[in-house]
Amino acid sequence: MTEKSHLERWRASLGPLHLDKVRPYHISGHLQKLKENGRSSRTCNLALVMLRNVLKSARVDGFIKALPVEGIQ
Repeated sequence: MTEKSHLERWRASLGPLHLDKVRPYHISGHLQKLKENGRSSRTCNLALVMLRNVLKSARVDGFIKALPVEGIQ
């Protein structure tokens, strides 16, 4: 999977949810769905890295104050 496809999957999974409303259970739910669909652990880790990069950028730009991915392995 490419970065673009990971980000498209995140957008589909989170839907119209604003970045400041994303919670850890949204993230872990998406990762669980990936695993249930037969994706490898590496794919799940890459998906998390892609989201983490977007959220870090949003924090730098002032859209969110805290990262909801804190503590997710």
